[in-house]
This record gives sequence, C-alpha cells and structure tokens, in this order.
Amino acid sequence: MLAVFAAHVVAHVVIGGVAEVLVVAAYAFPVVYAALEFGFRGSVATTGLVVVLTLPYVVDDALTGSRADFAGHLTELIVLIIVAPVVGIVVERERAARLAHEVAEVRYRALFAASGVPALVLDEAGRVLATGDDTGSSQLIEIGPGGDITPLTALEGPCTGRYRPGQRAALVSHDEGGNERSQISLLRLPRTAPASAADLEPVLPPIFAQFQKKTGIRAEATYKASAVLTTQILNGAPFDLFLSADLGYPKKLIAASIAESSAPITYAQGSLVLWTRDDSHLPPPSVALLRDPALRALAIANPRQAPYGRAAVSSLKSLKLYQELKPRIVTAENIGQAAQFVESGNADAGLLSYTSALTPTLSSIGSYFVIPRHLYPPIEQGAIVVKKSAHRTAAHKLLDFLLSPQIQAELAKGGLTPVHSR
Repeated sequence: MLAVFAAHVVAHVVIGGVAEVLVVAAYAFPVVYAALEFGFRGSVATTGLVVVLTLPYVVDDALTGSRADFAGHLTELIVLIIVAPVVGIVVERERAARLAHEVAEVRYRALFAASGVPALVLDEAGRVLATGDDTGSSQLIEIGPGGDITPLTALEGPCTGRYRPGQRAALVSHDEGGNERSQISLLRLPRTAPASAADLEPVLPPIFAQFQKKTGIRAEATYKASAVLTTQILNGAPFDLFLSADLGYPKKLIAASIAESSAPITYAQGSLVLWTRDDSHLPPPSVALLRDPALRALAIANPRQAPYGRAAVSSLKSLKLYQELKPRIVTAENIGQAAQFVESGNADAGLLSYTSALTPTLSSIGSYFVIPRHLYPPIEQGAIVVKKSAHRTAAHKLLDFLLSPQIQAELAKGGLTPVHSR
C-alpha cells in the first residue's frame, strides 16, 4: 500500500496524465488482496485507507485540474468503495459455507460412528449438509425448498430422492444405486452433557453406555479438573449436569444461582492411593516409601483446582512430610494427568485416585497402597443439575441412574465408595 502511495505522489507531482490514472488503479490490488484474505472488514479498512490517501489529490484535481480528471478519479474511488465491500462479503459467505460443510462432515462421521448407519446432518439453520450411502461414504448435499436433494460433492452412486419436510434430522438408508430407502427421525433422541471430574473418566463410560441402552439418552461427557469445569459453567458452558470430585465446587455454583438445588447431591466418596510402576527402582508403595530418599519425583494433581490434589497435600502434611517432599512434587493439571506422569516414568510415584489405579493399564503395570482416610479430609463427590440446562429432565434421569443400587455397585468396583455403604 505504501509503495502504491509513493508511486501516486510521484505520478501526480511529476508525470501526471495516464501514468497517474494507472497508479490510482493500482490501489485496487491491496484492496482486493485484503478482501480475499480478511473478508469484509479487511476490504472496508483498506478501502478507507485508500480514500484517506487519495482524497487530497481528488480535491486538488477539483481545484486545479480539469473536470474530466476530477470526474475520472472520483468515479474510480466510488467504484472502489462499492465493489471492495461487496467482494469482502462474498468472500466471507463463501468461507462460512465452506466451514459449515467441513463441520457438517465431521458431525456426520461422528454420528455415523455412533449409530453405524448412514445419516443426514444439518447446520444451525436446519439445512441438511451431509449424508451418506450404505457403505458409509459421506457426501455434502443441499435440500431445496421443495425437498429436492442437490449433491454438492462428487460421490460414486450419489444419494438421490427427496427429504421429508418437518424432519430436521434423520437416519437414512439407501439401496445399492444410492437411492433413499427410508428415514428415521432423530429429532426426539434426547441427550445430556455432564461435566465430569477427571477421576471419573475411568469409571463412567461403561455406565453411560448402560444408561443409553436403558433410556435411549446419550450422555456426552467432558472430563476435566473440577475447578476448570466450575469456571466453564460459570462462564456459560452448555453443561446439563456437574459431577464434581468434591462438594465445594458445586456449592460455588449454588451460591451463584446456577444450580437447581439448594445443596449438592453426594453420589460417591473418593479414595487416595500411592501408585508406582512394578519396574520402578523403589520398594512397593507404602507410607514408608514417601520417606524414602530414593523417591525423586512425586506426582499429584494441582491442589488449587483438583480435590484429589488437596487430599494429597493434606495427607503429606498429616504425615509431616510435605515440606520435605515439596521440592520433589510434580504438579499435574488434574488427577488423570498425574496418572500419566507416573505411568510414563516422568514421576517415580503418584498420589492418585483409586479409580485411576484400578484402570486396566495402571493395574497391569503397577501396584498401589490405599492412603488411610484419617490422613486427609473426606473426598465427598457431589453433583448439581444446571438450572438453565435445555436437557434438565435427561440430566435428572442420569443422576438418578448413578444413585441406583446397581450403578452404585458399579462405582464401587471402579474405586469409589457408594453413598449408601459409608
């Protein structure tokens, strides 16, 4: 842009005439580039800069030059002011459409993996963007106002037919020629999105599978440290149910008027263990191991955001070992990452959740010692249903399922103490 402006000054002052017209026309190149690269905002910003740089010369032409020069330069500016934003808008729309297609294809593949049958996938406006044939191949399509399917990408044996109005999403089967055979509406298939503490990740997936089989409700969980999930919920994250690793974080959401209930519902109690690899240079895990000088690195979850991290610090303080071990503590973001540190050998031992120690991976390569519960405050794990959730009924059903005797027994097998057996 600066090079074009310098050339414009020279052409206007020294050469003038046709040379100046050509240089002024060159302003179109940075404007078009900005429109293509940055969309509408880029085109408007660059056009504004061009107007600021060239307007003095247009005024100069109006005062000292011919009317023809003035009219020509003014026309060029007006055309640029009109055309550049239009190009920017077109570019942004094309990018948005391309992104929508890419997102739709990702959603299609996820839906296909979950359901095992071809599917139609829609964007937020309800327009069908992706479908598949009976082999699982995906194809982007568009549904016309009358329900006609228009393929947007090439696919051998393209899907043809008509989309039934009123069905915003559907499972679709096709014959060998790619023709639509039947549709099953997905509109009423309920789901719920629980925000789950990291210590639950080894335990909940099979329980959620049982829940979906029994109720038809799909639980799409996110596993992170309880503090991180609390912050996300406070910031409006679309979770329906919060399964914390303590009672403090649910109480924080209750105080913020985000939870439905006036008190968290305790669904289990956690336990802390000391875990080491079997091929470690250290003796078997025990309280004595924590006093062993050969222990160079001890992994714990971040005590500022993970209840199991606070329990680990409390147990070390109860044993009067915290100050001695503090330089050797390796802090992980959550209890899952702490387990990864010890599993990978980046830490000699770890104070982990019992649920982590019982996973097939860790139980096959290491051993654990259950830290006596009197050494740390109880890890009461509580839950709340988010008040503004769009799936509160499904969230309540999931919480009731977790509190049922059968699932409480499953939680016990996974390393959590059931609420009815303490």
